[in-house]
Amino acid sequence: MALLLPFAFGAQFITAGQILFGVEKPYYQPGPLRKADYLVDLGDRGGALRVAPSTGVFIEAVRKTVDQAGFQAGTPVIDLTGRSPGTLHVMGASSTGQPWLIGNFPGMPGSNRVATQVLRGVACPELARAWLLIEPEGPFRFPATITSVFGADQSRDFSIAGSFSSPDPLSNFTEARTQYLMRPTRSVEEASQACTEAKAALAQPGSSNKSEARE
Repeated sequence: MALLLPFAFGAQFITAGQILFGVEKPYYQPGPLRKADYLVDLGDRGGALRVAPSTGVFIEAVRKTVDQAGFQAGTPVIDLTGRSPGTLHVMGASSTGQPWLIGNFPGMPGSNRVATQVLRGVACPELARAWLLIEPEGPFRFPATITSVFGADQSRDFSIAGSFSSPDPLSNFTEARTQYLMRPTRSVEEASQACTEAKAALAQPGSSNKSEARE
């Protein structure tokens, strides 16, 4: 039994070390958990949370932007940043297609192809109402041409409703990139018709989709 004591103490030491490391350097967070002292209230979408000050400032900026843009909770949004599912949650948006359209992360080829197939599976009435969240200089962004899968041109059929700075995880959250909330400019009827026609064209044998060009 005495021989097992060193192993037991060693295991506890390793466990305590892992917990301490996780608290001091939490994954995908800008700082240690002990400094997460900024209180935000997400209401029925998560209640009260304590987050890092930089995260709290970002959340408030998102809320201010969507309020000024007249965004209504439950409106569908397509996140083309490739990295911001939490932002849509803060907005109260309905994430179109799936909870997270995973972007072009290193070692994850095929993201554009997957996102294209996901959007092709979404009903046109929803796509016709959807807003966009984009990050033109983002490292994981989807190409602007991906909206062609539902008959939309990002530069022609959407206008900027607002913008905010999003902390960049690649810089250990010391830098930020600008994200834009884009409002659809076409009527739901016009956008839905264009979507139906685009999907019909893509269903034709031998058709290709330019949205998959950048991997």
